[in-house]
Formats: sequence, structure tokens, C-alpha cells
Amino acid sequence: MCRVFFAILLTAGFAFAAVDVAFMVSEPKTDWDDVMNFFKDDWRFGDVDYYDCSELTPPLGVFVLYDVIVVGGVAEYLDAMLFGDRLASFMGQGGRVVVEAGKLAHRSY
Repeated sequence: MCRVFFAILLTAGFAFAAVDVAFMVSEPKTDWDDVMNFFKDDWRFGDVDYYDCSELTPPLGVFVLYDVIVVGGVAEYLDAMLFGDRLASFMGQGGRVVVEAGKLAHRSY
């Protein structure tokens, strides 16, 4: 978890304002509660929100509300092509992305 934490801080840059983070992952929220609470408890983060992208693909207008998007999970995204297009547009507008791999949020790790 510490690696993702520092990756988000580095990708967002060292800013004076809190970093807003969206977890746009392909797993149930219960798998991410501990990780999200870790970020919510840190003053350096503002909004910390969850989107289960195995069930929905957020519109680009939602992406741009955040400084950093965390992507990952073990299930398939509902519409991976559309999600990828929106993620690329988000990055093209200066948004930052952290790719989570290795089931960071799973309780057994």
C-alpha cells in the first residue's frame, strides 16, 4: 500500500492543495475499503472516491474531477475500450494515472 501511496503523491506532484483521488477499479468496494480509508485519513488527500468499473464506465466529466485515477483489479472492465479512451483523454488533459497490480487491497496481503 505504501508504494501506491507514494506513487500517487509523486504523480500528483507536491502541491499545496489536497490531492483528489478516484479508485476506478474492477472489484467490489469491500475489497478497497481499507486502502481508501488509509487515504481518507491522510490530510494530503481531499476527495477519495470509488467506482466499480466492472459495472459502469464513468463519463469523462467524472474523470476530470480528480487529480489522480487509480486503475486495477482482477475482474474485467464493463467496457474496457471506452474506459481506455476516457482515461487517455483524462491524461491528455493533464490527469495522472496509477496502475495498481498485485491485488493491493486484498485482505490476505
